[in-house]
Amino acid sequence: MRARANWLVRLAYHLEGSKRYRRVKSLVRSILVEQNSPARLYVDGFMIVLVLASIFGLIYEVRHPELDFDNYLETFAVLVFFLDYVARLWVHDDAHRIVIDHYEQAEFLDKPFDTWKAIRAILKSKWEYMTTFMAIVDLLAIVPTYRPLRLLRIFLLFRLLKLFRYSRSISEFVSVLAEKRFELTTLLGFLGFVIFAASTAIYLFESHMEGGQIETMVDAIYWAVVTLSTVGYGDITPHTTEGRVVTLILITTGIGVLSFFTSIIVSAFTERMPMVKARRVVANLERQKGYSVVGGFGRVGETVARLLDEEGERFVIVDPDHERIDLAHRLGYTALVGDLSDQNLLSDIGVRGRVARVLCLTGSDVINLYATLSVRYLNPDIEIVARCDKKETERKLRYAGATHTVSPFRVAGLIAAEYLEQPVAFEAIYGVMTGHVSVLVDTVPVNPGSWLDGRSIGEISVGQQQLLVLGVIAAGQEPREHESNSYNYCDRRFHFRPRKSFRLHAGDMLVLIGHQLSLAHFRESVLKGGQ
Repeated sequence: MRARANWLVRLAYHLEGSKRYRRVKSLVRSILVEQNSPARLYVDGFMIVLVLASIFGLIYEVRHPELDFDNYLETFAVLVFFLDYVARLWVHDDAHRIVIDHYEQAEFLDKPFDTWKAIRAILKSKWEYMTTFMAIVDLLAIVPTYRPLRLLRIFLLFRLLKLFRYSRSISEFVSVLAEKRFELTTLLGFLGFVIFAASTAIYLFESHMEGGQIETMVDAIYWAVVTLSTVGYGDITPHTTEGRVVTLILITTGIGVLSFFTSIIVSAFTERMPMVKARRVVANLERQKGYSVVGGFGRVGETVARLLDEEGERFVIVDPDHERIDLAHRLGYTALVGDLSDQNLLSDIGVRGRVARVLCLTGSDVINLYATLSVRYLNPDIEIVARCDKKETERKLRYAGATHTVSPFRVAGLIAAEYLEQPVAFEAIYGVMTGHVSVLVDTVPVNPGSWLDGRSIGEISVGQQQLLVLGVIAAGQEPREHESNSYNYCDRRFHFRPRKSFRLHAGDMLVLIGHQLSLAHFRESVLKGGQ
C-alpha cells in the first residue's frame, strides 16, 4: 500500500515515525502554547523585553538616525518575531496527520489519493490560524522594518498588541472585558447614538453663526466626543442658547455613560477576581517543587496549616468556601478556591510531579474519598494523608490509595478515655496539642549497659516524675513479648502505649511526654543509674 503512495504521503509517514520530529514539535508547542510550561515563563519575559526594546529603539532613532545599534536591534527583533510567527504556524496543527488521514480514507474507499485535496486541507487549517487576531498582530508587527516607507511605522503599534500574548496581566484584563461584551456593545451603541444626535444638533444650531467655531460636521463630532467625555478642552464652545442647552444635556448624559461604564468594569473584575487570584497562585506554584497541598481549611486544616507554617514548610490550601480562603489569605497563606477532587485543578497545582504530599482534611468523608481517588489517579507515587471521621471509611480510603489515614475525633475520644483520670498526663497531652512551651515530646535512648537496658516499663516509674510513656521505638522490626499496639516504621517498630510488662533493650528509644523540667530530671536520673 505504501509503495503506491506518492512523495507527500511518504514524507508524512516519515514524519509520523520520527521520534526526534515529534519530540522537537512537542517541545516547541509546550513553550509557545501550553500555559503551565516552566520554559514559557522565561520565553514570555524575553519577548516582552524584546518588544519594548524594539519600540524604544525605533522611537529613539527618529531623532538619532545616525546610530547603527538600532538597526542591529531592529534586525534581531524582526528575525525573532518572524521565527515566532512561523513556529506558531507550524505547531497550530499536524500537517502530516492531515495527509495520512486523507490517504488512509482513500485506501479504505479504494479510491486514488488526491494530493491537491490534502494540500488544500492543510492550507485551510493554516489559514484558520493566520486569520486569528493575534496571528494578524504577529504578522503586522514585522512590517515596520521596511524603512523606505516611513508611513509603515504606524504598524509599530501592533508590537504593543503583541504584549497581549506574553503578558498574563494584560490578557486577564482583555478576557474580563470580553466577558462583558454584551453590556459594552449595548453601551457603545447608545454612545454612538448620543454622539450622532448631539453632533447633528450642534451643527444645525451653530454652523450658520457668524464667528462660530463649528464649521463642519467633523468639528461637531469632535466637540460631542470631548464634551461627552467631560474633558472640556474649551477650544470649541457654543454661542447660541440652543447649543448651550445641547451642551448641558450632553454633559449630564456623559456623566451617566461614564458611571455605567465604570459599573460594568467593576462588576466584571469583582466576578472574575477569584479566578484571577487562582491563576496567579497557580503561576507562582509553577516555579516551586516539593510543597504540600492542604485540602480543606476547617478546624483541622487550619491547625495543620499553622503547624506547617511554623515549621517553614511550603504549602497551598484548597477549599471551595470563599470565606475560608479569604481567612487563609489574611493569615498570609497561599490559598485558592477549588474542589480537591477536580482533576484539572490538581493538574494545575502540580500534583503530577511538583507536589510532595496531599492532605485531604475536609469534614466530609465522601469528599476526602473522591479527592484521594483523583490524586492517586494522577500520581501513583505521591504521599496522601486522608482524614476520616467514620471508622468504616478508613478501609475505603486505604483502597482508594491513601498512604495514611487520620481520625481526629476517634483519637480525641481515645485520649479522653485513656487519660481522663490522669490529670498530669492529660495536661501534658493538651499542652502538646495547644503548643504550650513547657510541655513537649522527647526521646530518651536506651544505651547498652545503661540503667534502662533490660527494665520493663513498670519498673522505671515515670509517673512519679510527672511523665507519660507515649511509646517505644524498638530497634529492628521483630515482634516483642507482651507488645501492644505496634506497627513498622522504616527499619524499626513503634510500640504505642506499651504495657507495664514491656521490656526495653539496648538500641530502643523511649518516647516520653511531659513538662520540660520533668524530662530533664529523668535524663539526669538515667545517667546516674537509677531513680
